[in-house]
Formats: sequence, structure tokens, C-alpha cells
Amino acid sequence: MSSVKLWSVRKECLRHKWLFLTNCAIAVAIAWILTDLSHHSYDVQRKISIDASEDKVFKRTDAFSSITQKLGMKEGNLTTDPWLYRNILESSTFRMELGNITVSKKDGTSPKTFAQYLLQDYQQPWWTRFTGKEKLPELIDENVKCEVNMHNGVITIQTSAQDPHIAFTLLDSVCTRLQTYLTDYSRRKAEIDLGNRSRELSQSKAKYEKAMKAYSRFVDSHTDIFEPSVQLEESLLQQKVDNALAEYNNSIQQYKLAEMHVQRTIPYFITLVNETYPQQPSHPKRLVNIAVWLFYTFFITLWIVLIRHKIKLRKKGETDELRQQI
Repeated sequence: MSSVKLWSVRKECLRHKWLFLTNCAIAVAIAWILTDLSHHSYDVQRKISIDASEDKVFKRTDAFSSITQKLGMKEGNLTTDPWLYRNILESSTFRMELGNITVSKKDGTSPKTFAQYLLQDYQQPWWTRFTGKEKLPELIDENVKCEVNMHNGVITIQTSAQDPHIAFTLLDSVCTRLQTYLTDYSRRKAEIDLGNRSRELSQSKAKYEKAMKAYSRFVDSHTDIFEPSVQLEESLLQQKVDNALAEYNNSIQQYKLAEMHVQRTIPYFITLVNETYPQQPSHPKRLVNIAVWLFYTFFITLWIVLIRHKIKLRKKGETDELRQQI
């Protein structure tokens, strides 16, 4: 039964081969025209990673290693955290700051900001005449795409523009802005942490001095140090002094560590993949558009032919049934 149905479908398609050919030819023509109507755009992509070599050299020094070991801290750095990069790249503040980047065409004429270029010179797709033109934040998101691989920490940055020189130079500016933004962010965070460690150091120092004064007053006011009650009280005060001293030393180490973090907040990028100056437009892709239009046209035509064939068979069955009744 299935082979009969397949043969029937094949036979019906062959009967309408000119319909398939005509529709496919129309689809190719429409895809060709729409491709010509679309504005050319150029994509430039760069894959970068964070160079932590300076941190590793820095951590090999005896001062830093002894502090991290005593504090039981893991060796990590704020500037190499991929989560931080993803949060920065996805933040609306960083995205909107990219609009202040100065761009110009290859001949260097009429330099303007990236935001002005998007609003004045950038030609939006033809269908936006009906759907409404995109606003500046949407245009920036569309032309500057960033992705962070959370497994290996590789950052992929892609810039697009309708002028190849703008797309190429914009990529360098975005990477520089990212490094500057991260440096400022890391420095502010490290300075805030240094301020917190400074307050903790002052508090622990005051606590130690208070415990030391209490111990000194007790020792000076009690001459009979062999009495059990005096020895017990002295032991308790000595324990408080030791605990306060340990806390004070720990605060000193954390303060020194925070000072070191302030001095090493500059990230260094390693370029893994860097595309050259774009010679050919990346979009639109004519062959891809034609293939998509042919795919949908063929199956829509097939669906229409099969529906018509099914209706025809149903009507034929009803006619034969009426003839048998007569």
C-alpha cells in the first residue's frame, strides 16, 4: 500500500513538473533581487585570551606566596575571571560607551562617532520600512557581538559595518575599550577592598592594644603571681592577647595582599585568532539565500500539489459511490 502511495505521489509530482520549475525559477529571481536590495556588510572577528603570565611570575615571589599560603587562599586573579568579562560585555553601560568610539572611512574623511555612523550613515534593511527602524542600542548589539567561552576563557569579539575600514578599525577600538574598562573596574574594586582591609587592620590593632593594656594593668596590680586565682586570670588575659595578636597579624597580611592586588590590575590580551582586512562582504550570502528560497518553495509547492491530489481523489471516490448507488 505504501509503495502504491509513493508511486502515486511521484506520478502526481511529474504531472506538475512545470509548476515546480516555474515556482523554483520565481524563487531564485526573488532571492536574487532581495540580495541585491540588501546592503553589504563586512564582519571582522578576533579571539583573545587573558595573559596571566605576569600574575604567575608575581606569585612566585616569596612575599606573595607566603601570604597566600598562610591565608589559605587560592591563586586567582580578578582580571582573568571569565565571568567578569561576560558581565562587562553584556552590560548596557559598556555597550553604550562603544557609541563614543571615533570611526572614519578608508580615505579618512568625515570622522564621526560610531553612534553617529549608525544613526546617519548606516543603511538598515529594507523590511524595517514596514517593521520600524531599530534604535541605537539594538544597532550596537547587532554590529558588535561578544561571546565568552566559560570553559577555556576565550573571548570572541566580532564587529560589523557596511564599510570594511570601519569594521576593521572598530575591532581594535572595542578591544582597547574592553581592556581599559576592565582595568578601571578592577582598580576600583581593588581600592574598595583595600579600604575594607585598612578598616579591619585599624580595628584589629585597637583590639590588640586594648587587650595588651588590660594584661599589663593586671600584671602591675597583682604581685602575688603564685596564687591559683591570679594565675588563672593571667592565663585568660594572656590568651586574649594572643588571639588579638593573631588577628592583628592576619589583618596585616590581608592588607599587604590587598595592596598587591591594587598594583596588578592591568590585564594583558593574547590574540589567538585575528582576521585580516576584509576584502569581500560577509553579508548578504547570495547562494545561501537562493538555497533557502528554493527549499521552502519546493516543499510548499509539494504540499499544495498533494493537497490538490487528495481533494481530487476524494471527489473521485464520492462520484464512484454515487454511480454505484444509481
